[in-house]
Amino acid sequence: MTDGRHVGPSARVYGVAFRDRKVLLVRASAPHEGGELWWLPGGGVDWGESVETALIREFEEETSLAIHDRLLCTISDDTRTRPNGDLVHTLRIVYLVTVQPGEIRHEADGSTDWAEWVDLADLATRRLAPYARDAIELALDQLAEDSPVAQETSSTIDRIRRVAGVN
Repeated sequence: MTDGRHVGPSARVYGVAFRDRKVLLVRASAPHEGGELWWLPGGGVDWGESVETALIREFEEETSLAIHDRLLCTISDDTRTRPNGDLVHTLRIVYLVTVQPGEIRHEADGSTDWAEWVDLADLATRRLAPYARDAIELALDQLAEDSPVAQETSSTIDRIRRVAGVN
């Protein structure tokens, strides 16, 4: 048992955006044990804020890109211990999204410092947060032609597939 305090659960919302066989990732601005850490654009849901409003706000803050389509991808939770001993419980809500065309602008003075479209073939070379890796894999599975999600939400999935280049 640790002497740390319990933190959370805190709600976080993220978007998995694909374009031309690339996924949009952001790099953590704070140093992490083990080197650079990448994750999905997104972040905390403020008090009284809807999850979808938080998604749109966080995406804009971290990438300057506006979300167009969104479809719930997964909800998960995890616990971890911070270096100071605090036990953190996080609820993660992840959407599959498309974004309006535009130029990425990196966040200044925030939790991330770089945003980048990363080729799916190069993901193995990036140190991804575990939830991000899991969400990307699940999103790709949901975009597969034979997935139940794709069959139930065909018009939105078709638009996302066209932009993602993964059909």
